[in-house]
Amino acid sequence: MAKMTESTLQSIIKGEIQSSSSFLGGEVSDQRRKAMEYYLGEPFGNEVEDRSQVVSTDVQDTIESIMPDFMEIFASGEEAVRFEPVGQEDEQAAKQATEYVNHIWFKANNGFEVTHDWIKDALLQKNGIIKVYWDEAEETKRETISNVNLAALIELENDASIEIIEQTAIEVTPDLMQFAPDGLLWDITIKQTKKRGRCRVVSIPPEEFLTSRRSTSLDEAVFTCHKVKRTVTELLELGYQKKIIDSLPSHDEQMYNEERVARYSADEEWPEQHTETRDPSMREVWIYECYLKVDFDGDGLGEMRAVTVAGSGYKILENEPVDDHPFVDMTPIRMPHKWTGRSVADLVMDIQKIKSTVWRQLLDNIYGVNNNRYVVNERVNLDDMLTNRPGGLVRVEGGLDPSSAVMPLTTQSLGSYAYPLIEYCDTVRETRTGITRYSQGLDASSLNKTATGINQILGRAQQRMLLIARVFAETGFKRAFKKVLRLVITHQDMPDIVRLRNEWVPIDPRAWNAEMDMTITVGLGHGTREQQVALAQRLIEMQVRAIELQGGVKGPIVDANMVHAALRKWTLAAGLKDPDIYWLDPKQAQQQQQEEPPPDPRLVEAQGKMQLEQAKFQGDMQIEQAKLEQEMKIEQAKLEQQHALKVEEMKLDHQYKMEQLSLKREEVAMIATVKDAEAQARLASANSAD
Repeated sequence: MAKMTESTLQSIIKGEIQSSSSFLGGEVSDQRRKAMEYYLGEPFGNEVEDRSQVVSTDVQDTIESIMPDFMEIFASGEEAVRFEPVGQEDEQAAKQATEYVNHIWFKANNGFEVTHDWIKDALLQKNGIIKVYWDEAEETKRETISNVNLAALIELENDASIEIIEQTAIEVTPDLMQFAPDGLLWDITIKQTKKRGRCRVVSIPPEEFLTSRRSTSLDEAVFTCHKVKRTVTELLELGYQKKIIDSLPSHDEQMYNEERVARYSADEEWPEQHTETRDPSMREVWIYECYLKVDFDGDGLGEMRAVTVAGSGYKILENEPVDDHPFVDMTPIRMPHKWTGRSVADLVMDIQKIKSTVWRQLLDNIYGVNNNRYVVNERVNLDDMLTNRPGGLVRVEGGLDPSSAVMPLTTQSLGSYAYPLIEYCDTVRETRTGITRYSQGLDASSLNKTATGINQILGRAQQRMLLIARVFAETGFKRAFKKVLRLVITHQDMPDIVRLRNEWVPIDPRAWNAEMDMTITVGLGHGTREQQVALAQRLIEMQVRAIELQGGVKGPIVDANMVHAALRKWTLAAGLKDPDIYWLDPKQAQQQQQEEPPPDPRLVEAQGKMQLEQAKFQGDMQIEQAKLEQEMKIEQAKLEQQHALKVEEMKLDHQYKMEQLSLKREEVAMIATVKDAEAQARLASANSAD
């Protein structure tokens, strides 16, 4: 059989696109558009002028009440999934795969945002869809470098990934000649292009995804496609020819898709903008990334191929064989033997319309009760009657009874009928969705009910959400993470250095086996968080009693690994993200002990000799230290003796000086006495002469 021609392939793709477009643009597309309008609280189209037009938001309230629970299950920790090895040989690979794949999901990609949009699309529009693929796009960076010498300039010119755009020579001063022997330095502007491959995970709007008619699952679908808008710059960076890109139109029938219009209608803006007035390099073009099974090589067997087409004529831009399509979908309520499931919005939309109708009629009735109509005759002043104000007067002619001139047309209140009907609608909504007012904290009387009764109500309500979460886990997250694992094994050609557990760790997935025997466990529990914490704590208490009974953690009932598993479960139930920072894994300690090799006899002998030498050295040091201490004591005694002698000498000197001072004082006193005696003698002699 001859190889398929490009025109034949183009015709097949055109038929698949148009067939799938009519399928998704029909009843399913209309239901999705309707769900979006109900979520946004848009009018139903049956509104009456001058009457109440209120719209209940049951679809929005229900979905937004469910979202926190699902985000806590799938995005609150650092492990959305865990690879569990079946064989001992997969132990280390499973642990690395768990850490690395979760790192790719949450760190390398915006995992929280992807998880949020994926779940919300499923709850609102039947099927949530993500795209998991390997991106080999080139990254171009422009940079200016100053003071580059000739050697560095030549090295940059020889680098194939660098293009020198501008260069300016600068003469250097004599003090810089050692850095530029030729006397010149260069200021250059470069453009560096790097081809960096990485795993990408993106959420796809449901209206941008196409699949073959009557497909029961994406893995069995003959045709899948992502219709997306790309700028001219993006297409050129992907390697497409500029001549072909310039010939492609900017407009496509998909710009009038009702789902796209409904998505942007609340913002009062058209989803498409006129691109003719923009920079031509940023002009947007609709392209179709198709994945289909077709016998292109003529061997009689259909194989998966990735074909990219664009324009109304479906011009083929790229055609290459691939192993699998990159799409993963999930739906909250699976319908057997159908790809399209049911959304939570499908369960609530009729309730929203009924409640809105009852609300409108109740409000109109209240308006009528507060503004009754009247029957009047010619005696009533019509100006006074039509002026409705508090305390206003109405004049009536004649002296007869005014009540004979005015008679009210009483409007019967509907509150006794409307409020029970609204309550019944809420009960039906709770029964359908499992979201009760107790789980939302809206029932003011719930505090008066028993804790057991509330837990039973919450437990039954959570069963519905847990079923949806299990469907998401098995049909969505498991397949998505397996695709991530396969992509890094197939395409990553060098080890990746990533930060795990606060350490930089090299990860090389090339040594892993994409078909290794592993299971994926998604972190789901039963009951409320308080119940899960209490259950885990009770389990730990029972293990402690068993350990006391058996006299240790080596069995036969409980071992250290079981205790570690229970502590991990308790930590996760308490809402803490990483149990490994709180509890050591006994398996790692056992492996480290097993991996330690027996000591070398020569090494033991050398260590013995070294220990003897060390002991001898320590003995010598102790002797030297004792000698030094003795010498220091002798020296200290000498110093103390010298100090004592010095003090004694100072005392004697002081005593001598004091004695000299005393003698001096006695001598002065004696001289004074002699002089006084002489003076008295002279005075006596003078008196006798007189």
